Amino acid sequence: MNPQGVLDAARDAQRAHDAAREKQRKEQKRLTQELGSWAGENLFPSLRPASPEDYRRWLRGYIENGGKPTHVYGYPFSTWKWYVAIGDIKAPTALHGSQAIHMIIPAGINVAQGDWGHCSLFFMDGYRRASITVPIFGDTNFDD
Repeated sequence: MNPQGVLDAARDAQRAHDAAREKQRKEQKRLTQELGSWAGENLFPSLRPASPEDYRRWLRGYIENGGKPTHVYGYPFSTWKWYVAIGDIKAPTALHGSQAIHMIIPAGINVAQGDWGHCSLFFMDGYRRASITVPIFGDTNFDD
């Protein structure tokens, strides 16, 4: 093959690769939007925004039962997406990356088992967690 043919072939291969990646990116965006719509209709009606006090209540019980924080952050609690379940959650929602949320689950609320993706669940019943991290934030303090 002549030298120009090698360059042209490399450019053609790169264009094909770029087109395949763009197609994959568009499909991922479509799936993300679809999941977001499903979560909006099926998950979020069973949640309310959590306050720092909601989390401190769970964290106090967790610590009093022998748990320890895993991460210390200098920024405030409000920078993360925290919710409290106000009704049973019948199906898991595998939210990943920036879509993931953190849920405090009061005693008596039932939560479906399954793939929650990167979401974190903090159960008031037994102060258990289904989370990799137990953070404390710059504004997380106990006032006693």
